[in-house]
Amino acid sequence: MGYAKKRSTRSLAAGLFFGGAFAYAAHLVTEGEPERGFRYATVSSAALAGAMGYRAVKFRQPFPSGALAGLGLASLAWHGFKWQQFKDSD
Repeated sequence: MGYAKKRSTRSLAAGLFFGGAFAYAAHLVTEGEPERGFRYATVSSAALAGAMGYRAVKFRQPFPSGALAGLGLASLAWHGFKWQQFKDSD
């Protein structure tokens, strides 16, 4: 939304960064390194939730920043759970 609406290169860069981070994590999981991939996704999720949560509070925007912070927290919980599963199985 940010880039398309306001031509914000920061939004574009952040979207590409987080999209690339999650794509790389998925690649690691599918290529036989699930613990490393889920760890990478967990860290990326925490960064996304933190950055979007900060923006939601700073600018008092429940949407889209607050929604993305919520998705980041849900992603953090899921990937953290999966990371723990693979960590415990070793």
